[in-house]
Amino acid sequence: LNLTNSVPISPMKTILEYDVELDVDLTNVLIENTVDNNTKIFISESSGKIMIFPYDNLNNVEIIETKGSSIQKMITCYFNGVHNGFDLLVGDSDGNLSLFSRSHLLSKKSFSSSITNLITNKDIEGNMTIIISDIDGNITGLSDMNLSIKFTYILPEINFTSKYFQEGDIISCMSEIELTDEENKICKYLLIADGRLLTNKKTNEQFSFVHFYHQSDLVYSLKCPNVMNSISVGKFNSDSKNNNQVIFGCQNGLIYLLEDNFTLSRYLSIGYSITNLLTFDHVNDNHNNNHNNNDNEEKNKSSLTTNYSYILCAGHFNSLKIFKEKELVNEIFFNDWIKSFDIIISDTFENKNYDDLDQNTPHSYDQQQKPSNDYILVISTMNNHFYCYSICDFT
Repeated sequence: LNLTNSVPISPMKTILEYDVELDVDLTNVLIENTVDNNTKIFISESSGKIMIFPYDNLNNVEIIETKGSSIQKMITCYFNGVHNGFDLLVGDSDGNLSLFSRSHLLSKKSFSSSITNLITNKDIEGNMTIIISDIDGNITGLSDMNLSIKFTYILPEINFTSKYFQEGDIISCMSEIELTDEENKICKYLLIADGRLLTNKKTNEQFSFVHFYHQSDLVYSLKCPNVMNSISVGKFNSDSKNNNQVIFGCQNGLIYLLEDNFTLSRYLSIGYSITNLLTFDHVNDNHNNNHNNNDNEEKNKSSLTTNYSYILCAGHFNSLKIFKEKELVNEIFFNDWIKSFDIIISDTFENKNYDDLDQNTPHSYDQQQKPSNDYILVISTMNNHFYCYSICDFT
């Protein structure tokens, strides 16, 4: 493992906590803070098993047997409220959707084909809806803990045979977002990215779509230059009236920003196909008020003390790239492509001085030494390695 700070002005430190090679085929990784102030890591396998263990104790492993096939998607949700602990939703390659609470199976529902996407959303009254898609392009909204079907989403029809060639899965990704409408009201949308790259037989133009749904109704289809593989929300410039701005990670190696007029602009060029984007805002970014007489240092500090979001980017390259304000502020290198990753703030640990740590060496410490208000990053790679990092010292 080679760990570097690609941009020396960055005050960010990434501390490798552990690097574990597992003899199972990993499919997803999640990290979650529990109600009892523990941080737990979830790793799913192609065998249908889920490993759960505390962040600070890899040997204390709990196994959930889903009794299904290869796990495709896994998310946490809160049917009973945050104070009662989270529930775990799992979708597999046979089309089974399972809901677990405190490691016990509560309900299960089967669909016609492999589950490809799985998200949750809440309406203004706080009612939760589970939204899934399968490999055949079916999109279903489910309500309550019995996984009852609430409604279905209908994708717009395209006459592929006469005008277009197509390739790729029907749906690449989904996300719920909140945007401000023309009347300055907050409106919730479900974004569904079409996974098919269309090629016009006459002009050879290539394009795809992202469809905007309000409740279960299609309200807009955004034409895109290529397939959008990932969607994330944050704050990326000051020109937008929206507190939530949307970015798309594209198959063509570009990150696009959704403008207020529902058009796309190029935001970043990665150079290789992007498979996963996550964004986060560090709570201490605005706390750096120290000044000095060095103009260059002052400029570099001020560029990282705005309230813009950090972007974590993975794809068909052997690293995790971390950007802020279009600048690469950190990059973690691996021996293979990243399969999945997740990040969470940890507010349960005590202060620690990282100045003397070797950032290239996995580090172990006891409960009294863990970082305060820092982030924990978990990563799985194609060669079935699992990594855990602390990200700290942003100020």
